[in-house]
Amino acid sequence: MDAAKDFVGGTVGGITGLLVGQPFDVMRIRAQTLWVQRQGTVLSHSMKMLRNEGVLSLFKGVVPPMLGVGFQNAVLFFAYGTALRAMSPSGKIDE
Repeated sequence: MDAAKDFVGGTVGGITGLLVGQPFDVMRIRAQTLWVQRQGTVLSHSMKMLRNEGVLSLFKGVVPPMLGVGFQNAVLFFAYGTALRAMSPSGKIDE
């Protein structure tokens, strides 16, 4: 049961972290792309993007990394929890 909690916790943590950072990543990429054309600031591009494409435009391309990051963090949390339980004399993680 503890291993399942570790796995689910890692998945949720990884996906949450990605969803928080994705809008900033999209804005950064757009700013770098538009910098070549020298058209305004990051804030002006972000506002224009929100007006023209909507809020979901901040999450473009989020699904493929979501699958990878969720699985990666799940494995890391699982391995960490398993190692802690293996090294603990009682076989449980002290809370």
